[in-house]
Amino acid sequence: MTKQEIKNLITFAAANFPGMQNKELDETAKLWAEMLGGLPLQQVKEALKKVLITAKFFPTIADIQGAIQSIKDDQRNTAFQPLKKTGCSVCGGGGYITVLQEGEDRYCRCPCKAGDRLNGWTMAPSWATQTDRRILTGAQVDEIPF
Repeated sequence: MTKQEIKNLITFAAANFPGMQNKELDETAKLWAEMLGGLPLQQVKEALKKVLITAKFFPTIADIQGAIQSIKDDQRNTAFQPLKKTGCSVCGGGGYITVLQEGEDRYCRCPCKAGDRLNGWTMAPSWATQTDRRILTGAQVDEIPF
């Protein structure tokens, strides 16, 4: 971030606190530049907005860093949420299916479009995507009613 962008963020934050609006905030700008200057403007601005919603005091570096981490955690937690219904009859839009293999539940990537986002996951075996009644146990495939 540039010095001007940091000053704009401080002005933005100060607008939430009437007592801070007429204060000299040059030292705060230097601190923010040193501690937050290497981060993308949009990331810091979103974190600052999150802090300002509940802040009773002018935000500290720790408040902003905590909000950045919170936003990252939220993004990670939603990364594997099911997508909207894709019409896939196998996974229902989740992108993954569970198969019982050698007595263990194993998660596999569905070959549909929703499964494309699960890079690194093992592809579901073809028998698992053709029917929900076949279970592989050891070296034998058994048909069982569900």
